[in-house]
Amino acid sequence: MSLTVPFAACSPRAAPSLRSTFREGAALQVRTAPPRTRPAARTGLKIYQFGFLKKLGLEKPEFLPDFGAPKRKLLLEGFFSSINQDVLANTLSDDFKFSDRDRVYTKDEFAQVLKSVKAAIPDFQWHASTDGLADKKDKKARVEVRITGTHTGAPLAFPGLKEVPSSGKKVDLPSAKYLVSVEEGRITSIEADRESGSSLLSLYAAVGGVAQVAS
Repeated sequence: MSLTVPFAACSPRAAPSLRSTFREGAALQVRTAPPRTRPAARTGLKIYQFGFLKKLGLEKPEFLPDFGAPKRKLLLEGFFSSINQDVLANTLSDDFKFSDRDRVYTKDEFAQVLKSVKAAIPDFQWHASTDGLADKKDKKARVEVRITGTHTGAPLAFPGLKEVPSSGKKVDLPSAKYLVSVEEGRITSIEADRESGSSLLSLYAAVGGVAQVAS
């Protein structure tokens, strides 16, 4: 940056050699350093993970927001968007439980159920949506689910229930809320809404299955 200053404005005390270099009325160009700028003030408060509170057996203060919601949302969206066996293996904990009315499936049983669903209903979709937020009381995320699909593939088989031959029936079940627990980046449990229709047992009944123990 440069600044042009009239020669007459120079101090009388300037060095004679400098004053003699310029004629009266000439202009003196002075080079100045660029203005210094201060870094912007940090107005946000950076909050770190509160895992140490859990180790101490303490709860995260309620006034703090749910910092894990974005990761939880991403995990749940990835799970409900696919029933690929690799996805199940990487997202479900070893002690995972799926509760559907009076039935509870282990991780392996749940994987077999979804494998059968995929073979029987090739266009099966969960149509799930969630914000990833965990409820302050039960610490579980809410996932809105609406099951759709057409039974055009293999017979539908659930543990302890009779197979349902391919029926060709198109299914569009009412939406339901699932309660999902997530710990350390893994889904530990899913509870299907007992009152509404979009559960796996409701899907089984919708294609013609009868929910009774097979003989």
